[in-house]
Amino acid sequence: MAGALNPARRRGIVLALVGAGLLAAVLLFLASPGLAGLEAAVAQLRAVQAAHPWQVAAGFVLAQALLTGANLPATALTLLAGGALFGTGPGIVLCSLGTTAGALIALFWARYLFRSWAERRFAPVLERVNHGLETEGHYFLFAARMIPVIPFWVINPVMGLTRYGVLPYWLITQLGMLPIIGVYVNAGARLAEISTLEDVMSPVLLASLAAVGIVPLLLHLGLRALRGR
Repeated sequence: MAGALNPARRRGIVLALVGAGLLAAVLLFLASPGLAGLEAAVAQLRAVQAAHPWQVAAGFVLAQALLTGANLPATALTLLAGGALFGTGPGIVLCSLGTTAGALIALFWARYLFRSWAERRFAPVLERVNHGLETEGHYFLFAARMIPVIPFWVINPVMGLTRYGVLPYWLITQLGMLPIIGVYVNAGARLAEISTLEDVMSPVLLASLAAVGIVPLLLHLGLRALRGR
């Protein structure tokens, strides 16, 4: 049939539809908070996933990257959805790819749209920040990624206003976000047992993750102080 779609085009359409569906599901959830909405969306996506597993996985990464890059506060939700759809192991891999890609998108749009303006408007402040990032930037970024109370949607565009390198930003973001991604994806794999998002992060767990992020920074600062004496 002359008008029939070839397999590659069909796969592209399925991928686009799945990505759009995931974006819509997250936006609907944000408009009406509650894990029941997430469970319903995941149940519907599982039917599509059974027929198109690779397209659903790719669509999920795309949707997560776009949501993170747009600075929408939906990271926790997408991580839970990743665990529910793909399980702990594959979910961590896919969510790590999606969130890191989104962090890079947010870095780029903030850098190329607003950095010149910020450098003119806040030149003295940014000069000090850039100087600090040259010496302790890796440690500060790692600590910020490991502390769950600092939202990703704050860190990403703020780093875009600086001259911090893209490669170290990507590598440290990938590494620093893995523990939190693992916690949420593992919780998503047992989504039916969770009643609120607060069930995922206990105060002890929050403190532990913060300590893991802060200790390397404190050690670095302490060693530098000793060398300067």
